[in-house]
Amino acid sequence: MSQAGRQMPMWFTCMRYYPPALEPILKQTAGKYCVGDEISMADICLVPQVYNAERFKVDVGKYPTIKRLNEALLEIEAFQVSHPSRQPDTPDDLRA
Repeated sequence: MSQAGRQMPMWFTCMRYYPPALEPILKQTAGKYCVGDEISMADICLVPQVYNAERFKVDVGKYPTIKRLNEALLEIEAFQVSHPSRQPDTPDDLRA
């Protein structure tokens, strides 16, 4: 991966807007997961978004619902084995 791939891409600057916009929605819809107590597409999308946010130093701790949901999802084996840091093409320094 080039050095440019390790810096926050221009398109990723939207991450500073994404958590504050998503947090109030998830406060209304979340149960155990993003939408109630069943895993949905929202959960499948949340984990890689949080991974990238943390990778580029977005303080996800400011968003307790997002943080709680991500932690709950990462306890599930399917989310652990499919995590972005565990993919075959992940650079060694980004591997879990």
